Order: sequence, then C-alpha cells, then structure tokens
Amino acid sequence: MAMECVVCGSDSFPIFKVDSATICKCKLCNLEFAVPMPSDAVLEKLYSDYVYYTEYDREMIRDTVRKNNRKNIEYLSRYGLSEKQRLLDFGCGDNLFVTEGGSDNWFGYDYPHNKLGAPLNSKFEFITLWGVLEHLPDPMKIVQNLSGFIGEGGKLVMTTVGTETGIPYRYRYPVHLTWWSRQSIKELLGKNGFKVLEISDHFMIQNPKFYLDRVLDRGRVPAEIKEKISININEDVLVPTNEILIVGEKM
Repeated sequence: MAMECVVCGSDSFPIFKVDSATICKCKLCNLEFAVPMPSDAVLEKLYSDYVYYTEYDREMIRDTVRKNNRKNIEYLSRYGLSEKQRLLDFGCGDNLFVTEGGSDNWFGYDYPHNKLGAPLNSKFEFITLWGVLEHLPDPMKIVQNLSGFIGEGGKLVMTTVGTETGIPYRYRYPVHLTWWSRQSIKELLGKNGFKVLEISDHFMIQNPKFYLDRVLDRGRVPAEIKEKISININEDVLVPTNEILIVGEKM
C-alpha cells in the first residue's frame, strides 16, 4: 500500500525493512522515511536512555566538537551571523554551539523540553538545527513552527543525512527517521516560506585517532590487534561526511 510522503504528500514505495519499520521512498521528491514513525512515548524513552558517547569518547572529542562549532560559526558569518544577531539552536543537546558563540543573543532549545528556557516570544535572525532533522517524526510540523520565529530575511541552517553525497549511510531506526535528497529539502523549505540559498556536502574536522578507533570498532577488530595499531597523524583533518548543509532564507 502506498504511503504519503511526510514532506510533499506524494505516493511512496517500500525499499526494505529495518527492524519493525519499513523504509519508504517518495516517488516525487526522493525523501526516504520510516513507516511507522515511533510514538512520542517511544522517543522519550529512547533519548532518556541513549548514550551518545562513552566517557573515553567524550574526552577525546571535546576539542574536536569545539573546533567544528567554531568552523560552522565562521562559515555562517558569510550569511551575516555575528554576536549581535539573535540565534536559536534548536535541538541543542549540551548547548556547545551556543557556548562557543559566547553571545548573550544566542540561545539553545533542548527539544522537546526547552530545559534551557530559550525565549520563544520574539523573532530570531538565525535558527540552527545541527544533525537534528533526521531525528524528527514530523519534520514539516517542526519547520513550520520554527518558521514563525524567523523574520523576513532570517536564516534557517540545518545539517542532516543526505542520500546523494556518495558516502554510505546507515538506517539507524528509530534514532534516524528520515534521509534527505536535495529535492526533498527544497520541498521542505519551499512549503514553509523559505528560499534555498545553499545545499552542499558537509565536511567536518575530525581527530584522526578517534576516527581510526571508530573504524576499527565498526570493523569489530579484536582488542589485541587494535592495541598494535597506531596512527602518527597529530593534526586534525577535514573529512567528508554523509551529511548535507542547508541554508534557507525566510521570504
């Protein structure tokens, strides 16, 4: 049975099954999405128990996260971002992006609870979603709501899993619920009053040792062999990812 695309409403067709979900692909915009979407209760439990990094990983990547946040802030300066601009980081996690910005005009919103108390009674010049879109069961509703907090000329900035980057991606249901083509992003933005300024492949600064450890872990290399493998690159490297960077402007 055909399922409606969660972005453009067109018919879709099933690709394959992952656990209890069917991954469907839109016939028009090529969005890939999970059916069924998990309930709010399931997602609440998932993220309350979810371990993003071990303590070892967290210590290793802290500096890398800071450098990537700094890179992203510098990149967005070409679109007018500064400490004077009002910014909301939606789905901010530990609020590291806002902390790196160091501005009293920047706020973090910890979806869905807003534990940080971001002021939602006025407009923002920038709203960012760093690696958030693919986690949302109803991305159209969220972007529609966020659109109301952006004035004309304001920017919506997102990164998300892209299906056309040429780099493999995993169907991590129910952690990831949507996988995005460029056309599906255009549909999402256009239907919510944004024009597309940029859709590009997203690159990240990476710690070579952390990168190697993750590769070895995913390859299930035995610990006794991992201990004998070393890497002599001390400098961080800029690596391609399976994500895309999106910048939209409110019309």
